[in-house]
Amino acid sequence: MDYPSDEWLRAALRYSLKASLRHSKGSLVDDITVSSSGNDSLQHDRRFYTLIKGIRFSRRFILTYQVVPLVIVLSTAIVHWSRRIHQRRRRRNIQKRRWKQSNTSAKDTLDGVRVQERDCDYSASSSSSSTMQENAYFDPGYPSLKNGHENTPLLAGQKDISSPKHNAISRIRAFLLYQPRQVPFIKKSLSPNGTTICILLFVTLNIFYTFYRLNLTEGTFFLLGDRAGLVFVANLPWLYLLSAKNTPLKHLTGYSYEALNIFHRRLGEILCLEALIHTICMFLAFLTLQSSRFTFLHFLTSRITILGLLAFISYETLYFSSLSSFRQHRYETFLALHVFLQLAALVFLFFHHHGARPYVAAALAIFLIDRLVFRLLSQTRTLRADLTVAHDEDTVLVSANWQPPRSSFWTRWTGLGGIKYGWKPAQHVYITVPSLGRRYMLQAHPFTIASAAPGRRRRVAEDSEGGTTHAWFNLIVRAHDGFSRDLLQYALSHPQATLRVDGPYGSSSALDRLRDADLALLVAGGSGIAVAFPLLWSLLMDPCSPSADIDVDIEDPYQARRHGSAKRVCLIWIVHRVEHLAWIGDERLRELDERGLDIMVPQPTEEAGRPDMRMLVRDAVERHEEGLRGEGWGGPKWNMRTEVVCSGPDGMNREVRNECAGMVREGRDVGIEVEKFGW
Repeated sequence: MDYPSDEWLRAALRYSLKASLRHSKGSLVDDITVSSSGNDSLQHDRRFYTLIKGIRFSRRFILTYQVVPLVIVLSTAIVHWSRRIHQRRRRRNIQKRRWKQSNTSAKDTLDGVRVQERDCDYSASSSSSSTMQENAYFDPGYPSLKNGHENTPLLAGQKDISSPKHNAISRIRAFLLYQPRQVPFIKKSLSPNGTTICILLFVTLNIFYTFYRLNLTEGTFFLLGDRAGLVFVANLPWLYLLSAKNTPLKHLTGYSYEALNIFHRRLGEILCLEALIHTICMFLAFLTLQSSRFTFLHFLTSRITILGLLAFISYETLYFSSLSSFRQHRYETFLALHVFLQLAALVFLFFHHHGARPYVAAALAIFLIDRLVFRLLSQTRTLRADLTVAHDEDTVLVSANWQPPRSSFWTRWTGLGGIKYGWKPAQHVYITVPSLGRRYMLQAHPFTIASAAPGRRRRVAEDSEGGTTHAWFNLIVRAHDGFSRDLLQYALSHPQATLRVDGPYGSSSALDRLRDADLALLVAGGSGIAVAFPLLWSLLMDPCSPSADIDVDIEDPYQARRHGSAKRVCLIWIVHRVEHLAWIGDERLRELDERGLDIMVPQPTEEAGRPDMRMLVRDAVERHEEGLRGEGWGGPKWNMRTEVVCSGPDGMNREVRNECAGMVREGRDVGIEVEKFGW
């Protein structure tokens, strides 16, 4: 008896369904092959064997997918560690040369360039906001000098005539650094061009593995859906590895999880698209199975279909709840859904098809090890913290005493043990405040540590009992909605609270880059000072931290200042209200100022509007380059190396990044790292 023209497809799909439900009887392809061996009509149907051949090829082909990400990771690791070795050698050579040069320099040339204080009336502010009468308030319209240094350009924006000529490498670097404007109407922030190119290459890789050698003939729907499902599960371990807070990729590549988060988000979007293709194609393919023995209702109510639909709904809900528009307004809901739906989707997928089980098991292991073993058991600590409402009445200052225990090299390198063993500049933690109520008992919210990182030889205070060293663990919590607003209301009537602290997280790449530069420029917007201040303190007040290469007696201020004399350190801090200067305090800022920090604080945006960030950055770079030349650093072909670390709102970050890209295009040696404090 001859089969109808589409019976070959019906038979193959029927067998695939049975194979998926009978895990113990072999693979999908084996069941189809064995079952069809007794059917002469199917054996002679070329299309049936084309389908079987396509399924067999997809099973073999997807195994090669893991090779590509592994090669990328290993290549990045080789480049990263080679660069670190080179930077360490270069840093030692530069510091030795600077040390010799600084010994021959007069002390009065080591004070650096200062910006003249602008006449501003801050008498109405609080005691801590009468800040910095000796610190610089920068006015873009009046780039005059406090000390009248003769080597400072008289015109803002004056170009360095000794800059190298434009070349192809500079233009390529500038293009990769440049960040396009937001997409109109939907206000979607775009990544820098370099990151976008990497993402597009990864998207291209997944498109290649999805459509390679798929013939546009009958059965294409089934083959395409099958291939999309295979690409989906093959990416699962990488999706969870990129989202893990304690990812091993940090130690291999030097990129911490927050830097890899953009790839986690884009990969999640790719997988949601693959899941959509898989679901639609399988529905279209199984529509041909409607018969008296196997109807569409049977397909829709079968276990494999129900589990697949549940997994599909879980991942699609994850995607829509992760959109910035939802995440910013419903962060607590996003957080709860993200944890619950990840676990639920993995369970549904595990029982959906036996072929997905190895990948699901790997993803689940990564998720549980990161969440349970590292975060809950190893890195979570309980602290009793003081809560202080700042003078702006819209910010909570969280502070706790930190007692330094002994730590091993393994503990310092891996970060295990959590905040108990200290932290590094610009790292952040996740805090939970159970006393706020039930809804916050399982929620963890990220905040950058705003206090100086404890150093190996840094000056420490002694408590009243004598001899016990300690440091302070500080957070700056701006009140918006949800958790931060409730914490502010709680702090108004409760001076203390018990915190569960998970972390710290983050890498030391920003500090390493600043240490290697001739000019370390930090740009902070509002509470972005929580990122900038620990970096500044480590650069100027703690040159003997574990990341330093040359030991200096910190008790000798002149020696410490002389040690950093060739390096210029500059801070541009944009505040909305003058009261926000109290977040750091006069004493700390004065200490940094005495150590040579060039502080530029424009008028608060509440009074003068947003400043011209591009001109501020360019002026700082050009002034300090002229200052270093005036002090005799470098030769005629010397090009000052500038590293910029920026932390603030997206718009400010983009302006600073693009100005740095413009200077790179001109031939300047400028690098930038953006530390986002938005989630």
